Amino acid sequence: MNIFKISGGTMITEFFAVTRTSIYQIIYDEKTGVVTLEKVYLKGKSAILVGFKMSPKWSQVVIGRSIFWDDWNSSPIAGLFATFEEAKECIESENPIDSDARWETQTRAILDSIGDTHPVFKILPAS
Repeated sequence: MNIFKISGGTMITEFFAVTRTSIYQIIYDEKTGVVTLEKVYLKGKSAILVGFKMSPKWSQVVIGRSIFWDDWNSSPIAGLFATFEEAKECIESENPIDSDARWETQTRAILDSIGDTHPVFKILPAS
């Protein structure tokens, strides 16, 4: 997991989100303030191909049951991870599901690293 120092702590700059069919790498460039989301792995079929990159034009990246920005959202998330290797273990596991409890520790670590003061990532409260 890539992090950088901020006043009073550290802030995450990269993580991986896993859906039932895809792994997305999310990178925040603290120098430019730009976030990039790239599909880096596909298991099965999807309209979005591996290598496709997106960047929000006018909104924060909101993390809830899915990842949302502008007028786009991912499929529901199975888990969030610090490394591609962890993300691949999740997607290759038997039947990953939305908010998969098997990956709660890793997901919670990412959400805790994002916190409530990140300049571009916003966490939706659990409903």
